[in-house]
Amino acid sequence: PLLVGTEFEKDMYDFSLNRRRFAEQCLTNKYGTTPSFQQMFQGSKRMLYFWDSGSGGYWEVSPQAQQQGQGQNPVVPVFSNPRLDDTAPTNYAAGECAVELVMQLAIEIPVDDLQYILYTEPIRDKLYKVATFAQLLWGENADPINDADIKKLAAMSSTDAIKAILNDYRYTSRFNLIWKESDVIDTSTPSWKKEDWFGYFWDKHFPWVYHETLGWIYMAGVSPTQFWFHHDKLGWLWTGAAHYPNVYSHNEQGWVYFASDKKAYFSHTSNTWKSF
Repeated sequence: PLLVGTEFEKDMYDFSLNRRRFAEQCLTNKYGTTPSFQQMFQGSKRMLYFWDSGSGGYWEVSPQAQQQGQGQNPVVPVFSNPRLDDTAPTNYAAGECAVELVMQLAIEIPVDDLQYILYTEPIRDKLYKVATFAQLLWGENADPINDADIKKLAAMSSTDAIKAILNDYRYTSRFNLIWKESDVIDTSTPSWKKEDWFGYFWDKHFPWVYHETLGWIYMAGVSPTQFWFHHDKLGWLWTGAAHYPNVYSHNEQGWVYFASDKKAYFSHTSNTWKSF
């Protein structure tokens, strides 16, 4: 909308109303709630005085500047209408005011120790910062970011928020190289996968993986040819595509063989079957 203009246009355009509506839209976009009339009015005034601050004399601020001065020399209006004068030095009259308001709402730098728009909450160092951290660290897994997650992280200190982001599966799963080429069972549930030699498993929360017979295991590897994994009852185990269901057990200090249809394994060390 036309946020500023020449005095003879005031009967065609309500510049003050346009500025209030623009301020309302910007504040609503940022905070998700409708601002008060006081905040919209202040936003309008901020844009108005910003426009006048360049060289002064804009008619809405100083109506007398549009009138002729004493003697033979008239006072020249500082505002040039780009819609009527193609040679005007400024062809984005409304845009300057708009950009100034958006910039001030974004940078949140106080003016005389007060918020640029009174009674607005500074959220740059809370929501904005933590959302940026999440976007950068979660990468492609960050879209779309859940508002509830960001608000939860924003309530933490920066250090705790970064720790939480780094421990989130949306970060850790970015480094799931070991199952990157595994077959997806159903595109509607892309985290359920299958390897002919390993069976069915769910790797959404990698490095935690849920296996059809082993249950929850913690992966420590980047290649299916050889890797370690940890089981809460069986401890650390080593295997690979050419070995499984034969697995080397740190607890057994020897090789074990996993049954494919039940939670049991054969220990070559004790020469017995054991359940888990």
